[in-house]
Amino acid sequence: PNIYPILEKINGRLKVYIKLSPMIDITLLLKNIPDITGLWVISNKLENKEILIECNGEHQKGIWAVEIGNTILELPENPNSKAKPDFDYNKKYLFIPSPAILKSKIGETLASEHNLDRINSSFQFLFGNSSIPGFMGRSFKIVSILEYKPKLIKNELKKLKIEKAELFARNFYHSSEEVARILKIKKGGNHFIAFTMDNDKKPYVIICHLSSQNQ
Repeated sequence: PNIYPILEKINGRLKVYIKLSPMIDITLLLKNIPDITGLWVISNKLENKEILIECNGEHQKGIWAVEIGNTILELPENPNSKAKPDFDYNKKYLFIPSPAILKSKIGETLASEHNLDRINSSFQFLFGNSSIPGFMGRSFKIVSILEYKPKLIKNELKKLKIEKAELFARNFYHSSEEVARILKIKKGGNHFIAFTMDNDKKPYVIICHLSSQNQ
């Protein structure tokens, strides 16, 4: 149903919880419903499942990212969080936040909490020198970081004896399917290869071992 006329009739008299599609635009939602006092983005097995909002609640407005798996991980937005202003990806571990964090737009809170660096202005790839127990997302041990030059990458994969890998492209000019075709990599195995660009639009490839993954 169209929730806007319903909320207008309630007009702040009742506390209301509404379950919404994970595809909904959160920025638009917060703009159009001034009575929201809580918003939760809920994901399971690293896939966003639903958005829950509370209207006319008793506490101040807040946003939470929730990952439900073997355990329930929750991260509240911290409006005072400040991510590092520089970009440093020469680290030992690659971290990919839960989609609930990316959808709820609280990547800066996560990066600040764990003192993680970035490769560009987005929070889709984060970097650190230590593993993070119970990290809200996926973490990988970095094997090597290379410029995106297909011949160079093929030689590196041959040297590392990698024929299969999970591919993940973000802020890149090829999709993961296109990269698999160009580099002739089959999907699968115990390696993970990320494709992205740094803040100067220079393309990079990050070859990793899977370190941990919340299910």
